[in-house]
Amino acid sequence: MQAPDVVNDWKGIMVKVGMESPYKRAFVAFVLVAGVMYVGGLPRAAFDEEGNIKRFAPINVGPEDARGKHFLVAPSVAAACCGLLI
Repeated sequence: MQAPDVVNDWKGIMVKVGMESPYKRAFVAFVLVAGVMYVGGLPRAAFDEEGNIKRFAPINVGPEDARGKHFLVAPSVAAACCGLLI
């Protein structure tokens, strides 16, 4: 009979719950942050009255309805940080 694995640190916990690779941690961080933003209603401001996505101002110059913030920037930054730093 084998003794159960003992988890001593946060890296062991990450392996136990299945997030041993950076890609998995980045995906989970993206989904969590995007879900919190969706519940908070933030993506609603990124669409116009017809349901089309508004332009991202730093990339597209011109229209006055362009937004300075895109709703996928925060989840993407969180995913990059978790994937690279944790």
